[in-house]
Amino acid sequence: MPFLFRPSGSAILPAAIALHLGLGETPALGETLRSPDGRLHLDLELKDGLLCYSLDRDDTPLTNLSKAGIRWHDAAPRWSDLQIETSTHDSRWKPVWGKREEVRDHYSEARATVTLPDDTATPLTVVFRLYDEGLAFRYELADAGGESRSVRLLEDLAEFHFAKDGTCWSYNGENPNKGPEPLGAASGTRRLPLTARLDEKTYVSIAEADLDNFGWLELKAAGGSASFTSSIETTPIELPFRSPWRVLVIGDTPGCLVDADLLENLNPPCAIDDPSWIRPGVTFWDWRTWGYEAPDGFSYGLDMASWKRFIDYASETGVPHLLLDANWYGPEFDPASDPTVSRDHLVKQLPSGEVVREPAPEDWKEPIDVPALITYAKERGVGIFLYINDKARIRYDFEKTLATYREWGAAGIKYGFMKANSRRQKVTKTREIIELCAKYRLMCNFHDGPMPPGGLHRTWPNCMTVEFCHAQADAKKSFSPTTFNTSVFVNMISGPIDMNNGMFGLADAHKARPRVFQPIPSTIVGECARTLIAFSGQAIVLDAPESFAAHPELFSFLTAQKQPWRESETLDGAIGEFIVMRRTASDGTILLGATTNEKGRTVEVPLSFLESGTYSATIFEDKPDTHFETRKESYRSRKAEVRADDTLTLTLAPGGGACVRFTKQ
Repeated sequence: MPFLFRPSGSAILPAAIALHLGLGETPALGETLRSPDGRLHLDLELKDGLLCYSLDRDDTPLTNLSKAGIRWHDAAPRWSDLQIETSTHDSRWKPVWGKREEVRDHYSEARATVTLPDDTATPLTVVFRLYDEGLAFRYELADAGGESRSVRLLEDLAEFHFAKDGTCWSYNGENPNKGPEPLGAASGTRRLPLTARLDEKTYVSIAEADLDNFGWLELKAAGGSASFTSSIETTPIELPFRSPWRVLVIGDTPGCLVDADLLENLNPPCAIDDPSWIRPGVTFWDWRTWGYEAPDGFSYGLDMASWKRFIDYASETGVPHLLLDANWYGPEFDPASDPTVSRDHLVKQLPSGEVVREPAPEDWKEPIDVPALITYAKERGVGIFLYINDKARIRYDFEKTLATYREWGAAGIKYGFMKANSRRQKVTKTREIIELCAKYRLMCNFHDGPMPPGGLHRTWPNCMTVEFCHAQADAKKSFSPTTFNTSVFVNMISGPIDMNNGMFGLADAHKARPRVFQPIPSTIVGECARTLIAFSGQAIVLDAPESFAAHPELFSFLTAQKQPWRESETLDGAIGEFIVMRRTASDGTILLGATTNEKGRTVEVPLSFLESGTYSATIFEDKPDTHFETRKESYRSRKAEVRADDTLTLTLAPGGGACVRFTKQ
């Protein structure tokens, strides 16, 4: 008889029933698992010796029968003796920082164990978890003999056969996302996350979580059908073994995918005993100001005077950090550049963009002294992040380098251009760097083709952000409004991303700043809104203090983004078109940001998220003549008294946005 499991209550319930099916038996088990809200139903089946699953949503098929499992033998597996144990779990936890101050971890679980007739000492358990927000499953291999041994994983059998066609978008490294494309027309390899719209009320994102000591998953499109198979590296592993989670995040709107806590819930709890030193928030960045001449004639470079200007303005405005980027210790790609010494030379950028080192002149009035700079910053309440290139890590003792930065009093590091020979090696190196940084109480972020974050900021909240996107103004590529309004619904599903938004001096920025390689396609209000919308432990903003000081009222919206966030919610949006996001800062200030693609639009925002009473809303909007290619810095501000039963109308210029700050009266 089929086993019907209907979870109830909120305790962790050990299963008292195990189901058995033998080799070759094909009947479905019926409704094996149901999500806590009852909308998702998971069926498991042993079909022709293979474990398969299917998923319904609101009694409508979401996936057709799809395989789950791994292969570590040359021959295709034919499993037998399927046993299923079920339980439920309901708990709450508080992140160090994240999208909200408390997260509920509520799921139904089925542990499906199968064996191979010729290898009964190595049973495979596929752990399925069904949340209101979606489905996750992972593989566990135990050694029944109790002795650790090695096997080679050859294949991940996981399939994702959607029950209907739709439209999809996928992560594409430091390039605009792939898509929109019909699911059934996709061909070749797709990287995760892959977000799909199946119909107007069904959105799905394929992702993975808890990625540790294993290469990330890629998908192979079946071609001609809305189906994908899995692609992993051949990987030697030690038993016992647990794989990363394969995840289907599911929601009624694309915003539900953005707001989901599913990936964070699938990661282990915080591994840092005392994370009180971790300080998320806005970060100034010196890199894009190189060569910029301020209105008072000051020319920005990699020097103490420039950095002190940043520090002084950060201290004055409450910005918590400054990031010193590449070349502060010498040309970053020069293996001889020692990352633990203050420089006795000058680094210059030639008109061609090439970076060269020159001896410091004898009359150099203020030599680089990074430890002294860090002390200067700490006295003013500002933390300093220090860039380090992969070459410096390889050439010099990396742990000694981090210990030195800790001794100096640095707040963290930015890691660039990591080289790796495999996906697994990049994941392993990343985790090693994060853990070493935690040992020395350093925050960190990663650029230049990083591993998928996969919600790891729950376990390692000192990892603040990653350039898991096409960063604005970077790599001499043009970042489009469509790219931003796509990446937030695709890349950002995986975790915090650093898009390098926040440029205020947009008019001819690529001419005034040698390190801004292309015109930035945005508006000044759109830039401010993007810093709020892009989920990150560090909103790394790329302009000079003088540009921000020229718009103090608008800049106050940026400095009001005080983390950790109490609450976040995507209020509206369409993939590749627009998004409306609200977040509540740590001091209770409610902030709202909206952005649009190349098409201007008006959005209606119901204010039902406000509590009772009257609020003062400070609204920043593009003007009627604002455009992301021409009049980029044209905007207006207004104030309005609003209540929870009001609807706010916001006008967004092409490529622009709107920002609103709510204050309780």
